[in-house]
Amino acid sequence: MINVPEHATFSAAGLDNNPYSHAIGIFEKGPSNQWYKPGARGYGTLALARDLLMKDLVNRAKRIDPNVMNDKEGLRSMALVVNHTWGSVKLPRGVGPWMSRLVFATRLWPARLMSTFVDIPRAAKTLATPETWKASSALDRTAALFTMRRVVQFLVVHHSLVAANAAWNAAHGGQKVNLTDPSQTGDWMAFKFGGLTIRPPSAILEAERLLAGFSYAWLGGGKKSGGDVLKDYVAGKLNPAVHLAQEIATGVTWASERTPFKGLKERITGQPPVNQYGKPITRTETAGQYAQERLSPIPMGGMDREIYSIFKQEGLKSEEASAWMKALHDPRVWSIGALEAHGVTAHKDYKYKQQPPNKLSRFMHEHAPALGQ
Repeated sequence: MINVPEHATFSAAGLDNNPYSHAIGIFEKGPSNQWYKPGARGYGTLALARDLLMKDLVNRAKRIDPNVMNDKEGLRSMALVVNHTWGSVKLPRGVGPWMSRLVFATRLWPARLMSTFVDIPRAAKTLATPETWKASSALDRTAALFTMRRVVQFLVVHHSLVAANAAWNAAHGGQKVNLTDPSQTGDWMAFKFGGLTIRPPSAILEAERLLAGFSYAWLGGGKKSGGDVLKDYVAGKLNPAVHLAQEIATGVTWASERTPFKGLKERITGQPPVNQYGKPITRTETAGQYAQERLSPIPMGGMDREIYSIFKQEGLKSEEASAWMKALHDPRVWSIGALEAHGVTAHKDYKYKQQPPNKLSRFMHEHAPALGQ
């Protein structure tokens, strides 16, 4: 951060650029070679990214007004936009620990909401009329242009690629891409390749799915109600522990499949779980899939189901596919690469001892020119 001389000024304006302000989760060497402690690289990288983005936007604003560094209010407003873009938001004292028990990514979700439902309307207000544009400061103009350009570019590129995906699949008999039913937020405007549904993570796309899905359902389109859309959205933000408790109680997974075990409700009432349309849920998640998704590291859990299904499609038996997944999750397999990616030596080097050549190889080496002729 020594390359950002304005670091202290940005921090005073409210920019979250302190690399030691949050819990850290990336390992570095500890007091001995056997123990590792959390390092600063994880949040330090985010803090540096905020510093660099803030510096770039301020430099753009200086082309309009060279004295923008004296605009304290404008710097605070710009810092909020940068914080929201890079997943940080200031929470009231005591709210963070309470939210972390209910919501996954405690700061990221509120930051996404602020980036979408606060920063975009504020930018639209700045750009609304020539009068509001002229009345806005250089920093506010720069923030507005940055926000709206980001939204437009992302939506145009994403929608164009999804439309191309839909045309390709239609021409080659692939999966049908959902372009018309926003109430199905799980796959609306999502890519579909080889049996996979891919939704790029994005605050902009997340807000588009939520608003379009709720509006479409509220107007009577699709099979879901507006309440169902909101419920599905909130359910996707809950802490994994809350999801686990819900699955134990209902016997239904997040994918609307039955768990490998009966839920408490079914054990008490004797009635099998039903979907939102009142029909019994017949599809059951296997015990192997269920365990893999919940015991794997969070970034890996979402891929486990797809990898397991691919193994099955290629002809492996359930126990064979489970054995492969177990091997892939063995700490000895993935931890070596994970540790060495962060500068920690986690393997041993063995000196190669060359073996003396046998009689056949020695004969071939000595008579190779003659044999070649």
